[in-house]
Amino acid sequence: MKKFLVIFIILVAIGLIGVLVFPQIFIKLAYQLKFSKPSAYYQLVNRSMIANPMKSNGMGYQFYTVSFNVPWRAEADRTEKDRYLRLVFSNGKSVILMTNPISVVKEMKDTESKNIEKIEKFFGENTLTSDYDFYRTALQQTPDTWSILTPPREAVAKFATLSIKTSLITASGATEGPVYEFNTGKVRGFLFQPSEKQKRIAEIFAIKNDARYTLILEGVDEEETDYIINSLEELDVPTSD
Repeated sequence: MKKFLVIFIILVAIGLIGVLVFPQIFIKLAYQLKFSKPSAYYQLVNRSMIANPMKSNGMGYQFYTVSFNVPWRAEADRTEKDRYLRLVFSNGKSVILMTNPISVVKEMKDTESKNIEKIEKFFGENTLTSDYDFYRTALQQTPDTWSILTPPREAVAKFATLSIKTSLITASGATEGPVYEFNTGKVRGFLFQPSEKQKRIAEIFAIKNDARYTLILEGVDEEETDYIINSLEELDVPTSD
């Protein structure tokens, strides 16, 4: 029994020393256990959004400080609630737009103001520049972007951002990759591919002020998706004297 206890204590000691001295190996095991799902490996691929991809005599809409067009003329049943807009058209297509007033980066800087420099060093200097950069840092991570030779601090940071990535993909309902990133000159963001055919979800950020929206398109094909995203624009908010 004593011999067993001695061996057990030695193994525990070796394990603790290993965690402290070679944390990459243990992080590697955690990666393999936690990120075995395909979504962790979805690549972030640049997608060119062709300006004015469709010649259309469509209709324009405005919601809060966002304006956009659809490439068809059909009657729409309009529902508004809080920061939620849903347009269901007589042709079977629908557009849902949600504005997101809470900035992830701002909230983090406000609540962790004393530790913000440490957080920036941990995740990377550009990660907290904007909500867009925060999302991009997470979405571009894959388990194969590091190895056991990766420095411990960097390995832990990659583990954390990869956890955020899988959470974002799960929330979007995407069941296949890649995740597309785009930039129209007015907005930029990420387009996910849920399992349902002709349903697309995009997280969109205005270039002028990083305002964030979620766009859900149903019954809409790829060309129509490009048209709608290209038309999105953050409007100037008039100030009162």
